[in-house]
This record gives sequence, C-alpha cells and structure tokens, in this order.
Amino acid sequence: MTGNPFTDRYSGNHTHGQKSEKRTAKRLGTKPRPGSGSIQGCKGDMVLPEFLVENKSTEHRSISLKFDWLEKISVEAREEGRAPALAIQFVDKDGQSVRRGRWVLIPEDEFNELSQTPE
Repeated sequence: MTGNPFTDRYSGNHTHGQKSEKRTAKRLGTKPRPGSGSIQGCKGDMVLPEFLVENKSTEHRSISLKFDWLEKISVEAREEGRAPALAIQFVDKDGQSVRRGRWVLIPEDEFNELSQTPE
C-alpha cells in the first residue's frame, strides 16, 4: 500500500463523490468516517447516534441500487448496535446536490417504527 489511505480516497476521478459525502455528513450533523471505503474493517461512511450510514452519489439521472450495499450496511450497523441507512445523492460535477436529489433509505421496520403516531 502506498500513500495515506485516509487522504488518498479524496483524489482521483471520483471527486464529486467525496465532495458529496462531506456535504451530506455536514447536513446530517456528523463527519465522514476516516478510512471508510479504503481500509478493511472500517465500516460505513458516517455515524449518527442511531444510524450507520453508507453514502452513494452519482452525476447521472439514475443509479443502480445494489442489494449488496444494503446487506453490507445492515450487517455493519447491527454489529455496532445501530440502524442501517443508505444516503443517495444525485449531484453535479462539483458534488452539489440537484433539486430534490437527496434521499435516505432505511429498512421498512425502521420506517414503521419512526412513522408510528403516539397514542
């Protein structure tokens, strides 16, 4: 391995993704997890008290949702005692979200828990 795995992930052709990840973390009130995606054993892209979040972004008008992403973040989140979430952003080349282009996916059981009205 060469270079610094904590900073090398922010170089190369995917700068819109790293910029988007930083902006998403800031909006969610957290920071990107150092080494996520580049170090084995580093789980999720960002951590919130109740959620472990995997972040994906695209400059295109569509994104293929991979069950492997959901499965991976589900296992990792449960290992940490958190709920899994997948944040998706549709962005421009600078990593700025397009209008109505920010989404967070959570498992249905988590959604049901959050959407229940108190009696």
